[in-house]
Amino acid sequence: MNTPRISNPVPQVEKAVRVTVPVAPDVLEAFQKLAAVQGVSTGKAMGEWLADTLDGVSYMTDLLVKARQAPKLAAQELHAYAQGLTGLTADLLDELRQKSRTSRAGAPEGAPLGEASGVRVRDLEQAAKKRGAAPLTPPVGNTGGKVLKTPKKL
Repeated sequence: MNTPRISNPVPQVEKAVRVTVPVAPDVLEAFQKLAAVQGVSTGKAMGEWLADTLDGVSYMTDLLVKARQAPKLAAQELHAYAQGLTGLTADLLDELRQKSRTSRAGAPEGAPLGEASGVRVRDLEQAAKKRGAAPLTPPVGNTGGKVLKTPKKL
């Protein structure tokens, strides 16, 4: 029996290309630290960083092309971009300050930030006691911290 051939070939995954890039020692050290934190090789950390910033490279390329054709227009565009970022960060900081004020308004003076929401572990434990529920604690075994909803019968 003849097996029919598949008309659509399986797409090939692009293989990463290795390049040699000269960098300053402090740049190498920074990427080595990043790689250690991520648990990957230094080359992979650099490659992922570059892939993540690809949009920035495209924007910078377009901006440099514009700057060669019309330097004043490119400078005005950069200035407008910087002002927009300044406005956005100012708005973000104002929003965070406002949220911080409202969340700490109900907290007693000197309360830690974790208790600023008004819900305390002590309150949750007291509510569980009123319901007659046993306190929920993770089992001793390596179960990933899962807690049984109903305790096992002995």
